[in-house]
Amino acid sequence: MMKEKMTIGEFAKLKNITAETLRHYDRYDLLKPEYIDEKTGYRFYSIFQFEKLSTILELRQLGMNLSEIKDFFDNRNAENSLKLLEERYEKLLEEIEKLEYLKDSISYKISHLKTFLNSEYLNQNDFKNIPERKALLWKKGLNSGMEVEYGYAELEQYLKEFAPIFAENRYGVRRTLNELNDWNSYLILFVDENLPLPDYSTVDIIKIPGGLYVTTLCQGTENDVIQHIQNMKNELEGKGYKISGDIIQIVQIDLSVTGAVESLLYEIQIPVESF
Repeated sequence: MMKEKMTIGEFAKLKNITAETLRHYDRYDLLKPEYIDEKTGYRFYSIFQFEKLSTILELRQLGMNLSEIKDFFDNRNAENSLKLLEERYEKLLEEIEKLEYLKDSISYKISHLKTFLNSEYLNQNDFKNIPERKALLWKKGLNSGMEVEYGYAELEQYLKEFAPIFAENRYGVRRTLNELNDWNSYLILFVDENLPLPDYSTVDIIKIPGGLYVTTLCQGTENDVIQHIQNMKNELEGKGYKISGDIIQIVQIDLSVTGAVESLLYEIQIPVESF
């Protein structure tokens, strides 16, 4: 049976919302009951308020908050409605672009993790020709876990990217051999060639030379990696090769993916040339 006035529960059911939602709109002076019984306090709504409720819910879907919606109703006309739709359309296009970027990023990360979770090349040396790459270098040498975390934070702040750097192989360490035959380590983050160059005192943009590298996958702690590098160095020297530049250590599976330190997976890349 059709009736003009409905209880708050009946009116809420028309749009599959809760009675509390209508009470919230009432408290906000956005959509007040048509009639309140003075004796019982029951709220009653009119079917003629259905259009306004539908509009409120649609504007909420467009991302407007209640204050913006109230202002819209206070100044509603065809011109303002057109302007509103145009503005929301532009924002929607921006959101779609972000979602497309995020979708591609997640697709890459899924593929990346599948590759390295099923890798058959752990602790096996392989010779590869690797092209020149561009990276951000955190200028401060790494001596503690705290410095690593600060370095990650500064490099990500520099990029200001939309998608988080989670489950990717863009972080790494550049190890430089000094005159005392000791390794100095610096955090790096691989970047796109078209990266702009803002002024940032703690970050440099560097190019990692291309050429012949011996690569291997190594699992475990940082000490395990350093020992593995030393073993590779000794093995290469025994086969007539010498290290010709900085060693690159890429994090293929990091702590954002696994909470177990022993499950961390690194790719070691050592540039070499024959004696």
